[in-house]
Amino acid sequence: MKIRHILLTALAVTLTPAVSFAQPTGLESAPLRFAVTGWSFGAIREEGGTVSHTFEFTNRGDTPVAIDRVATSCGCTTPDYPRTPIAPGATARIDVVFDPRGMPGEFSKIVTVVSGGGKYREYLTVTGNVIPRPRTVEEDYPHDMGGGLRISTTLLAFRSVAQGSTSSMVARWANTSTEPVTLAFQNDEQSGLLSIHAPESLCGGCRGDITFTYDLSGQTAYGPMVDVVRPVVDGTQSSKTIYTSATGIDNFEGVDTAGAPKLFFDAMFHDFGEVRQRTIPYTFRLTASNEGSAELHIRSVTSPAGLQTTLREGMTLAPGASLPFEVMFYSGRYEPGEVQAAIAIVVDDPMRPTREIRISAILRK
Repeated sequence: MKIRHILLTALAVTLTPAVSFAQPTGLESAPLRFAVTGWSFGAIREEGGTVSHTFEFTNRGDTPVAIDRVATSCGCTTPDYPRTPIAPGATARIDVVFDPRGMPGEFSKIVTVVSGGGKYREYLTVTGNVIPRPRTVEEDYPHDMGGGLRISTTLLAFRSVAQGSTSSMVARWANTSTEPVTLAFQNDEQSGLLSIHAPESLCGGCRGDITFTYDLSGQTAYGPMVDVVRPVVDGTQSSKTIYTSATGIDNFEGVDTAGAPKLFFDAMFHDFGEVRQRTIPYTFRLTASNEGSAELHIRSVTSPAGLQTTLREGMTLAPGASLPFEVMFYSGRYEPGEVQAAIAIVVDDPMRPTREIRISAILRK
């Protein structure tokens, strides 16, 4: 019971500033006293412009008091306060202006009034609920694909997809024309693992969803999966494409991590510094180790052009074993300037199945 009492006391102390922040430091001796320390604007519209409230206060002390500064918790809140000392017994005001633009939803903003050379702090609050302004179709569907078709996104970056499973993401569409249009897709780059579910005809002025699904339920695929598709509206190919990507990994459902493999690299980044373009590769060595309790399998190794490694798909590492390997940087395949590239590796380590070995360089002719 004593421990529980201590924990509850600590929790109460922690929460006190959040629920009673209007109480000033040094309350008994603070010369500036506010009639009201909190104000609710209620429901306001985002497009309705700024709103303001005046907090009145009185100097209850025997000497003039100057406000050192007034700080706000958000740039959307602007205070206007006296810059000259307030005489004893005099009343003054602080005007707080709140700008609701870009601030939809409920809000609570703190205004901190510092006076007496930093000795005193008063906490004022303004609260309310901003009703979002109506959004335009261009805002909700920023990508114009042509023929009246607009979509919400052209980049769908899936996370890992486990073997034997499926994963879906949705892009929203809008037909801004008044007439129905037909919709089809052309593959510019195809993994063979992506399916697209969308209506073949989009009614005029209508909106809906396009569902993209990576399906590994019937086949095995490790490593990066990339698809680039081009909408075809009323038989006309769009000049813009939709890019999707995912990474196939093992299905670790029910796997005991204590008895699993565990991959460790002694380095995962190498900076070649300033180098020259040449046909002979720049090389660095590193070591992969299996610190787990089961055999580790290299499922996939994917390298960009100009970056290669002796680490290969299909390699295995027994528990406790290490494997030295090399990474080769072919600088002649890159343009002069700053170079950054990475090798993507997929293993059957359930804690971290995907890894990247990154390199950087400043390339000179």
